[in-house]
Amino acid sequence: MIIRFLRRFSVRQRILTGVAILVLVIAFALTLMVNQYSSENAFLHLADVDSQVDRLLLGSAAQIASSRMNLLRYTEDLVPSPYESLDELGQARDSLLRAQELAAEKSQKAEINVVLRALADYEVAIHDIEKRRQSAPGVSTAGLEHDAQRLSRDTGTRIALIVAASEQRVANMRVERQVISQRRLWGLLGFYSLLGGSIVIFAFLVEWSITRPIIELRKGAEAFGRGELEMQLPVAATAQDELSALTHSFNQMASQLAHSYRLLEERVATRTQELEERSMHLEAAAKVARNTASIRDVGTLLSTSVQLISEQFGFYHAGIFLLDEQGESLFLKAASSEGGQRMLARQHKLRVGQGIVGSVALHREPRIALDVGADVDFFDNPDLPETHSEMGLPLLVQGEVLGVLDVQSKQRDAFSDKDVNVLQTMADQLALAIENARLLRSSQAALQNLERLYGEQSHAAWWAQLHARSFVYHYAGVDVVAEDERPLPAASATRNLKLDISSRGLRLGTLLLQRDADALDWTAEERATVRATVAQLGPVLEAARLFEDTQRRAHRESTIREISDKMGASFDLETVLRTTVEELSVALGAGGALVELGLPQEEQ
Repeated sequence: MIIRFLRRFSVRQRILTGVAILVLVIAFALTLMVNQYSSENAFLHLADVDSQVDRLLLGSAAQIASSRMNLLRYTEDLVPSPYESLDELGQARDSLLRAQELAAEKSQKAEINVVLRALADYEVAIHDIEKRRQSAPGVSTAGLEHDAQRLSRDTGTRIALIVAASEQRVANMRVERQVISQRRLWGLLGFYSLLGGSIVIFAFLVEWSITRPIIELRKGAEAFGRGELEMQLPVAATAQDELSALTHSFNQMASQLAHSYRLLEERVATRTQELEERSMHLEAAAKVARNTASIRDVGTLLSTSVQLISEQFGFYHAGIFLLDEQGESLFLKAASSEGGQRMLARQHKLRVGQGIVGSVALHREPRIALDVGADVDFFDNPDLPETHSEMGLPLLVQGEVLGVLDVQSKQRDAFSDKDVNVLQTMADQLALAIENARLLRSSQAALQNLERLYGEQSHAAWWAQLHARSFVYHYAGVDVVAEDERPLPAASATRNLKLDISSRGLRLGTLLLQRDADALDWTAEERATVRATVAQLGPVLEAARLFEDTQRRAHRESTIREISDKMGASFDLETVLRTTVEELSVALGAGGALVELGLPQEEQ
């Protein structure tokens, strides 16, 4: 109950309350100590005053006794006058007056006043004795002396009684003071014990009201660290302190984290499913790209691609449109569905900008129709009646549109932006494969044309060279002999092995190997060796011809450069003409040369 009550206050208020109580206790203790000290000082002051009064009274009593002795000496004629007795009597009177002034008790003042009157009577008696002795020297003063002595003794007795009463009073006060001090001491001990116990209990309650929520928070944090996100710390409904607010915040944080963790798990599950689907799509796209990468024929590539896309992604229809050379129409070149095959049979085409496919080709961006019935650009195709979702992807190579990949599904909302990313990557790879196949076909055609042209040039060069000269070389067992013409021996006389020498399809000549008729015939290995050698002979001869042709061209270019340099060495017209005729005649071995400058007869 007390802790719940304390929890209604803030920690700061509790601490300030404890400090205020401690300050009040210290102030109360200091007040008691000051009062005790003041009481002790008052008692000591009273005791000191009583001591001073007692000393003055005792001094006055001694002076009165001395005055009595001096009076006795005077009556016995030992001193000429009672002056000394009266002087001491005056000193005693001053002491009594001083004592009466210092006395704190009224009764004591009254008693001292009685002593002063008695002392005055005693002084009068001394004066009477002095007058009697002076006026009648022979008359006896025994009666007066007796009265004076009696007054003196009575005064001393009264003073002694006053001093005794004062001492008794001081002793009583001291005893009473001791009793009061003991009582006060025991009371203070009891009070301080009770107060100390109360402070300890209050401090313990305050400490427990602060540390208990902290301990609970620590336990909650440890449990939270172990993964117990659903836990809630207990909080009193009436608690309004900072630790209760902190506990509330901790519970709210735990609830929010638990909620966030659940949402995170749901997102992770959703993301995992999306990643699995994306992985499946990427794997399918990779499989399509892998299977189509080795296809070089464009038609085979397109038909294989649409079949793989439909099978791997489960699409109702997949088709590939290619843009014509004018960039105005898109022709369907491959389709996977039965309806698509019918469209291929009638050479289906779309204008650029017509339908989703035409829109994709026009804007060069992917396009999705999640519900074809609500899409204004959808082309209602009777060959594909079950289509509910459609996606068109541009086939781009270096920013140029080759065509459009069109995929259709029987389900609504079958496509998303993530599908666009995956399928666009596949479409880009497919566009590169189509472009590579086209480039390969173009390259092969160009290479064939080059080979044909080079073959024609090679044939013409060989024809010219062989028409100008024939080459015949004969090996007679010792050395190779060049001959202008040597007829082939009869086949019956020897065992012959004859092979044609050709280059780029042109027969250049013949290689003939001969053995005697009684020798072994040519083996298969020997024939293969000869054929392989002859097959290499054609390219080598072609290379040699090209080398000779290159040398001739180099010699011609060198001759032309030398003649040009000599012609350009002079700026004189006749010298240039003379040099031209001379250098051309020497270089070409001409027997004569003529150069003529002038206008034709007709123009003259």
